[in-house]
Formats: sequence, structure tokens, C-alpha cells
Amino acid sequence: MIKTDSGYEATATWTTTNNLSVTVTASLTTKKTADLDGDKFETTCCVKNIVARIGGMGVVGYGVEMFKTPVTSKNGSVMVGCIGKLGLTAENMAAVKAIVAEIESAPEWVAKKEKEAASMAAYVADMEAKRANGYCFKCHSYCHGDCEAN
Repeated sequence: MIKTDSGYEATATWTTTNNLSVTVTASLTTKKTADLDGDKFETTCCVKNIVARIGGMGVVGYGVEMFKTPVTSKNGSVMVGCIGKLGLTAENMAAVKAIVAEIESAPEWVAKKEKEAASMAAYVADMEAKRANGYCFKCHSYCHGDCEAN
């Protein structure tokens, strides 16, 4: 993983059966600069992006898609997923997963996921506190919310 001015970047490369060079880049953007009528404004963010490029073709897709069942291509290769028009064999998918794992180990991404988990836990706790019927966690019975009236 390489630290860049705007975040982190990791790449995986391989050659296709047609001898074309493939480069898959996973990046984590942690800073964005906006041009506000000539004023530069820098803000923090945490955005993950995956891009596939094939030599001579340019960008062929964004994001990884896993297939429910493997697909056999015309040349006999078994594809387990894709990035746009680029089919991924199990070996290629392992390389892509490795660079995505590198990016997801960045401190900003870990902090973002922890914040999301805490936010979800607070939301669930709030919803449980407002529950009007069903199982009550206060009196541990099915009181339909009227246990405080007793």
C-alpha cells in the first residue's frame, strides 16, 4: 500500500491469456479539494474505489462483482467475478481481495467502520427503547410497552 497526497493506493497486475496487461487499483481517498468560485476548500472523507485497466483499452470497469455461480468463458477459464468487462478467475480475485484488504487496513477506514458500528448500535438501542409492542427488554416479558404503568 502506498500513501498518496489524497489517501492510499494499492495495485495488482497480471497478464491475460491474450497477453494483455491488467492493472487493478484499489484506492482510499481521505482528502478532497473543492473549488468554490476560486477559493480552494479541503475536506476530509473516506471513499474506497476499485478500478480495472487493460493495456491498450484503458478503464474497463469499477467495483468488484462476485458471481453466485462460476461462469466458464469462451477460452475455458472459470470466472468467479468481474470488474466491469474484466472477468476474474479465482487467482485474480484473490489478488484483488488482497489489495482491497490492504486499503481497508488504513486507520481512516477502520475508524469509519467503527463509527458506523457505534452509530448502528445507538440506533438499535433507540429503536428498542421506543418499541411499543413485542418483547420488552426492561421487564423481560411481552408487556407491550405498558410495564412502566405498573
